[in-house]
Amino acid sequence: MLHTVYSNSYEILRTYLIHTLGAETTHEPFDPIRVVSGSRIINNELMLSIAKEQNICAGIDFWTMENWFHNYVGFGLGVGGQSQEFIWLLWQLLDDQFIQTYPRLKHFFQKRSTHTDRDLLRYDLAKNVARVFYKYANYRFDWIIDWMFPKEQSKTVDVLKKHYRNQIDKDKLFFEKSEDFIWQKALWEKLGQADDWIGSHTLNMFADWHSLVNKIKLEPSELHFFVPTSVSPLMLPVIKLLSEDPKHHVYVYILNPCQNYWFGSLDSAQSKGANYLRKNAASTRALINRFSHFASDEGAVEQGKPKFLPPTNLLTIESLQKLKLTTDSTVERLDLVQDDGQLLHDFQRAILLDDESVLPNEVDTNDRSIRFIRSPTLTREVENIVNVIHALFNDSSLPNLTPDDILIVTPDIESAAPIIEATVGTLPEHQKIDYKIVGRNAIDENMTGRALIELGRLFMTPMDLSQLESWLELPIVTQNFNLSLEDLNLIRDWLVTAGFRQGINAAHLQDTRGIPPVIGNGQEHEALDGTLERALERLSWGFVLDEDVHESFDDILPVNRGSKTGILDVTNESRLFKTLLILEQKFQEAHRSYLALGHKASLTALAAWGQHLIDLFFSSNSTNQDLIILQGALRAIDPKNLIQDQILAEDCAIEIPAAVYWRALEDVLQEEPGYQSLTGAVTFTSLKHFRQLPFRVILAFGLNENCSFPGSQHFEEYDLMGISELKRQDDRDSRSDNRNAFLNLALSARDRFYCSWCIGTDQKNPANPSSVVAEFQHFLTSNLAHKNRNENKKAFIEALTTTLPLSPASIKNFQSNQTQYWKSINTNLLDSLTVAQEHYFQAQELPIVKGPLSVEILGKELDIEELIRFYRNPPVWLERQLGIRQYDDSALDEVPLLGPKDALNMSILSRKWLTAFDNGKNVEILLKEIDRNPLAGAINTRTQTYHEAIMQTYQAWLAQRNDLALGTCQHFEKLCQTIEKGHIYDALVAKNITLYNFNDNEDVLYLCEFETSKSSQIRAKIRMALLNVLLDKPIGLKLYSLSGEISTIAPPSKALASKIFIFWLDVLEATIQEITYIATPTRKGRNNEEEKSSILWRGSDWQKGKTLADSITEQFNLILKQLD
Repeated sequence: MLHTVYSNSYEILRTYLIHTLGAETTHEPFDPIRVVSGSRIINNELMLSIAKEQNICAGIDFWTMENWFHNYVGFGLGVGGQSQEFIWLLWQLLDDQFIQTYPRLKHFFQKRSTHTDRDLLRYDLAKNVARVFYKYANYRFDWIIDWMFPKEQSKTVDVLKKHYRNQIDKDKLFFEKSEDFIWQKALWEKLGQADDWIGSHTLNMFADWHSLVNKIKLEPSELHFFVPTSVSPLMLPVIKLLSEDPKHHVYVYILNPCQNYWFGSLDSAQSKGANYLRKNAASTRALINRFSHFASDEGAVEQGKPKFLPPTNLLTIESLQKLKLTTDSTVERLDLVQDDGQLLHDFQRAILLDDESVLPNEVDTNDRSIRFIRSPTLTREVENIVNVIHALFNDSSLPNLTPDDILIVTPDIESAAPIIEATVGTLPEHQKIDYKIVGRNAIDENMTGRALIELGRLFMTPMDLSQLESWLELPIVTQNFNLSLEDLNLIRDWLVTAGFRQGINAAHLQDTRGIPPVIGNGQEHEALDGTLERALERLSWGFVLDEDVHESFDDILPVNRGSKTGILDVTNESRLFKTLLILEQKFQEAHRSYLALGHKASLTALAAWGQHLIDLFFSSNSTNQDLIILQGALRAIDPKNLIQDQILAEDCAIEIPAAVYWRALEDVLQEEPGYQSLTGAVTFTSLKHFRQLPFRVILAFGLNENCSFPGSQHFEEYDLMGISELKRQDDRDSRSDNRNAFLNLALSARDRFYCSWCIGTDQKNPANPSSVVAEFQHFLTSNLAHKNRNENKKAFIEALTTTLPLSPASIKNFQSNQTQYWKSINTNLLDSLTVAQEHYFQAQELPIVKGPLSVEILGKELDIEELIRFYRNPPVWLERQLGIRQYDDSALDEVPLLGPKDALNMSILSRKWLTAFDNGKNVEILLKEIDRNPLAGAINTRTQTYHEAIMQTYQAWLAQRNDLALGTCQHFEKLCQTIEKGHIYDALVAKNITLYNFNDNEDVLYLCEFETSKSSQIRAKIRMALLNVLLDKPIGLKLYSLSGEISTIAPPSKALASKIFIFWLDVLEATIQEITYIATPTRKGRNNEEEKSSILWRGSDWQKGKTLADSITEQFNLILKQLD
């Protein structure tokens, strides 16, 4: 017997179910009762409610509609992870011979050149075809049986044909015109011949009416189908057989939002409520329509209108609490009505009664039940949600509101999740909100799963620095290897400096790029110079050698300790360096085991390799739940592990490429988590996830015009159900489902329903909301007077709508009104704004630090090199004294293909080469080192790039050596000159100074330096001037240019030298006394534009500092000209 209960209220249907379960029944004592609902979430809610009502929930078997029907038609086809057997069977059938037979498939594959690309496309095709064929099994079973078993008769198909008698004949006419029909029919014929495929047996059983009758005898005597969201046509014969069987009692609980008939076509003559329902509740309409046509003879259609819709019994919330139901009625309807004048309840009542006249004709300013929120950005939407939630908890009209009474939904939870975490997850302790994000892909919630997938890709592709860095940044990886953000930056700098470009080692590059270890002339391939193995060899040699050793060993140039590469010495970070070595060893081991698999391997062997990666990299810090999910995913891909009573046996032992297996593993992990329940906290989820369940407060955000919601129906290009002439009345439509999901939310909200969307940052051209919001607004205004209707409608909606400021720092966020009755909870920001407002937002910004510097850290002696360092860059000098480490943007982002030859880099290299010549190296040695330096460009370009510059530098060095040989050398260990009192420093000093006398008849000594750049010339002049302060003898300057020219500058007068010294001493001491007094705040950037370089200058102080620095530079340039 079939018992059908209709209601507009989930609570009423749940109460009916609970009391029916608790009533005296005729089912066997040990025979379980089966409850089949629309989702796991509903099942979990029912378990809790039953246990709360009856103190126990036992003897009840809970299923979802999808899993229950899978028991009939899903074996061998399945959904999600259960479809793997079907996918791999299709993978085998879609071989090259089959593909080449059909031009449509041949064209599909013709642009894939590599074996890996073709294999991946073949898997994607098998996966998508499996999904389409599973849909055929549910909605076009008559096609399948006709294709697989054309000579056999099926009572099931006969029943379906009776239902679709006019459509089926038309289908065959259009099949002949479709290229996709030909190969799909051939594929189904092959499936029908696959005796070892359990899906064939399942479909055959379903096609055999007697087998189906025997199958349903295994069902419990009492079944409850609770608020299904969809029922495929193929499911209805099963329910029909169950309901006609005297041993079975079948209860169907359906949410129907309207008590009147609303199933006809859209008609302007019909009520606005009925038309609104027909447009926005098509899925509910299809569900009820299927039962009306099919489930019972009593539901036969007369002139298109079902007979079974019974009179309604209206209940209030209060009477619902006292409801005790026992009924023998075959069909019953009970509805929930809330008539308290709130707009939300008026909307729900208008839908129920199909009467828009119950809607208000003006806005009640005290009614907070519905709000529309326009926001400039998604981030501001989430920030505002936090403020709204806090206001709701403090709203006296919502007594006893708890976090699990609030549901927050959005069309794209994947994109919103990071913003939710960053906003809600970082609230201060006293403002924290218990929340949970539900509905993300399992791989996004399983940190180990994401890391495992990305790790596998590192071995299947020629891993480069960006891929390695992305993997190292994953949370589970940083936890496992104890890496901080600073560690990750340091590792990157090390690897760039050591020349890492691509690949783990030679074997990895050979496997992924086909690069041979040795080329024709017996030399090593140039790509091997940039592997991770080679980079760590360079770092390791630098780790063990003294910093004074600059030799190359074999073909390895060590990354020297103390070398000015922009990174810290590996010796100073030995723990991190050892971690990097351990990582590289694990990569090597994992890749060796990967190569051992060969080009193709069995699913079992590939699963074992995946488990090996888990054990090698993740077993220490991964949660047990994460590991269980991963191990389950590895098992799910092997069909032999899916079903205990498996017929496939040895024939399932197919071999596939590892890249295909890894794609399949990612697909399994991207399915929604198996366990879903009410969270006990504020729930953030997708729009469809908690549909049908009632919540006191529902907030929908991200409902933008361009958010692809409700979107449009999408079909695979070869899906025959997508052909308009082959569509049927009861086919599912994702756009209609989405519209229905939005309406379900509006009907499920008990106290508040708020909608939010992004209008963009252009206030003159704000974006519109999604069409579902616009239609909802339109229906709310259905009862407005016809006079000035458009103006009244706009005013009505505006009274319910608020627009958020662009910035969270706007003072408007802390002001409330009748519409936006909530305020920002950021009290610290409010305090800051209050202070700023008191100064009319014109107060000077405080500097990041203030003086004076501690004299103890400076010492009493001022070395001339310290003064020159201050001259070169006051902010950097100051930051070093303060212990502030500024970001070094001079570090390379990647290993260059061509060695850099800009002026700055050539000046640095020239000084390095000059020092090398002083230490006894020759041109040949330097060229050899250049040839082994990965930062000098690609291996075959290095010598060619720098040969001429090295030769020029060597010639300049020789010219200086020859010139110095003509003079007499005088060396001074330390020079010292007392500074007069009143200054911070007591003395000016210089250490290890070498000067030359080139004329015995003159008392002039010369400072001899190379001129490698314009700035080096200025520094040499300052050094000469300061030495004239320290020595009684006149000190001149000889500059040796890299072009071989020698220029001589006469000694300055004592007065000029003292003037230069006192000028910079005053500037230095002024900076020490008041830190923000002087620090060059600008520099020329990469595009020759001025940049604010110093972290010490901010806001309005910056312009002041720039003006002061420009003035000092101008004054010094005038003094400097006197040295020429």
